[in-house]
Amino acid sequence: MSMNSLLNAVAASVPEGRGVQAEIAEVLGVTEPFVSKCIKRGWFPIDRAQALADKYEVPFADLVKPRLRPFINQ
Repeated sequence: MSMNSLLNAVAASVPEGRGVQAEIAEVLGVTEPFVSKCIKRGWFPIDRAQALADKYEVPFADLVKPRLRPFINQ
């Protein structure tokens, strides 16, 4: 559920015809399968999450592993 804020923000900023996962992969310098895995599990590694939170102005806590979220100052 929290991943939706990122997906919506990316979708709003990418040109038509460009996939959301492709855009995220390019921003992070990773592969699309890696992005797909992160989206399916519902979180990104901390460093990747921070990069995405900064670029797309979404809450950092929404993008990290759920067990870490209570420890993040929001």
